[in-house]
Amino acid sequence: MCGLVAFLRLVPGEPGADREAVAAVRDRMRARGPDGEGLWQDTSGRVTLGHRRLAIRDLAATGAQPMVDPFAGSVLVFNGELYDVGTLRESLPDRGASLRGTSDTEVLLHALREQGPDVFRDLRGMYAVAFWDAPRRRLVVARDPYGIKPLYVARTPDGVWLASQVRALLAVPGVRTAPEPAGHVGYFLFGHVPDPWTLHEGIEAVPAGAVVEIDTEGGTRTLFVRDVLAPLRDAPADGVHVADEEVASFVRQSVQAHVVADVPVGVFLSAGIDSSVVATAAAQASADARTLTMGFGLYRGTSNDEVPGAEASAEALGTRHTTAWLEREDVAGVLDQLLADMDQPTLDGVNTWFVSRAAAASGLKVALSGLGGDELFGGYPSFGSVPRAARSLRLVRRVPGLGRGLRRLLSLFTGGRFSPKWAAVPELAGTWWGAYLLRRGLFLRHELKELLAPELVRAGWERLDLPRRLEATVTGMASDHARVLALESTWYMRHQLLRDADWAGMAHGVEIRVPLVDATLLGQLAPRLVASPPPTKDLLRPITSGVLPDDLFTRRKTGFSVPLREWFAPGSDAGPSTGGRRDRGLRGWARAVHAAFGQRHDVHGRERLPG
Repeated sequence: MCGLVAFLRLVPGEPGADREAVAAVRDRMRARGPDGEGLWQDTSGRVTLGHRRLAIRDLAATGAQPMVDPFAGSVLVFNGELYDVGTLRESLPDRGASLRGTSDTEVLLHALREQGPDVFRDLRGMYAVAFWDAPRRRLVVARDPYGIKPLYVARTPDGVWLASQVRALLAVPGVRTAPEPAGHVGYFLFGHVPDPWTLHEGIEAVPAGAVVEIDTEGGTRTLFVRDVLAPLRDAPADGVHVADEEVASFVRQSVQAHVVADVPVGVFLSAGIDSSVVATAAAQASADARTLTMGFGLYRGTSNDEVPGAEASAEALGTRHTTAWLEREDVAGVLDQLLADMDQPTLDGVNTWFVSRAAAASGLKVALSGLGGDELFGGYPSFGSVPRAARSLRLVRRVPGLGRGLRRLLSLFTGGRFSPKWAAVPELAGTWWGAYLLRRGLFLRHELKELLAPELVRAGWERLDLPRRLEATVTGMASDHARVLALESTWYMRHQLLRDADWAGMAHGVEIRVPLVDATLLGQLAPRLVASPPPTKDLLRPITSGVLPDDLFTRRKTGFSVPLREWFAPGSDAGPSTGGRRDRGLRGWARAVHAAFGQRHDVHGRERLPG
């Protein structure tokens, strides 16, 4: 995992100045790559690539970037990891005999020379890529289909910029930083900023799965988009073509592929099923498996304490285990740093930031996470609640304005006793998009006028186009399980959990790998995921059978959560101020994070927004 930057100049300029500018953008991502830095510029001065390295594979200089193809003169900067390097190497004409080192970057560079952008159609891994195709004078940009690795683009009067972080692009003169309505509205609706938007109108995310080509005139052409959900839509709904016993085998294979590295690899281990399954498979694949558990003093000895269960699993697996405890007093003074490390505002990620800090302190540079198990195997309440809500109150929707009227009436009675979302049930239930917003929404549309200027709310809602985009996500799915899986994977997980894993891990120089978030694995499991009965985590029992206690699959689900409300309560000595306002649940924290970005990232607070 690393940080990359690319600049394609479209008008005449000074090459030396471009080198300095690219280096400045690159070095704003220093935490992403503490092990090395590189810079390359073509002889014409039109293209400049920069890279910061976190050395995971091929720790020698042969793995350094930007990496130049000695045959074609093309150049690659790459962030992420490939998990099918052996297969890719074998596909080369000389089966990799001409390679100088053992990095996945070099294999990809040679594969791009031989196959061109088509190599991304089946590539297994998490990646963000900028590739200067020297013979064709084209910049090829690609991002993995799940969107695990971030990549952002900005256009200035001088050219096109790409970088791994939004805040890196904010260092570029000429980038438009005016508030992007969809970014601000999306954040308050979901607790994260949905792609392709950011908080800034001049910076966008490269879409997940997209392979884009940019020419020297600035012309942009999307070559193709690898839709991670395509296997679910294509899977036959009339029968199970994947045996239950094969599910565990495919998961085990994915974990085995994800533990390959030239540095120690650990597993974030809680008392839950997903991380325990990943840890078991990792221990079976590596003789030097390590595990790490984060304990919170406030939870010690309570039903929310993950430590006893995790330590028991680690002992059964025989891993080198570390338990790191976090007390409330440890939190004092880190809030400013935590918010500074956030690349975009998010409701979550605090837990991952702390456990990544502990991982770095223990000497780990790579950690596996159980993220993705809930999405695949129905671990969220949304797998029941969203389909029910999508089929409820459909008669109300047939009467124009009735749902809105009922919402206004009910809001008079909910007050502070219930979640404000209850009042919106008549207005939003009866559709998949509305049901999902009821489930995952932080604030709802009618509440945004208290948070943002009316003009910003209207423009942001229109640009987000949530009814169309959310309904499009579930179109073509053969089962309710597949529909919710699709929504959770490409909205909540992609824009919040995966993004949080990236910034929080990278803040401490830790690469977080997610073997259950793997496009190849999803393709293998798709026929079973759309079949009836819906899949559950019982399908993973063969992995832990005979190793971990069976009650792993029956104990109460707690989730890996920080006591956020208690430790970061707005207005407390550890939390940010919200002007004395008390909000329900995590709403106060969300408001405080947004306000902090207004102070730290040139994002305007409500009183300074247009209108």
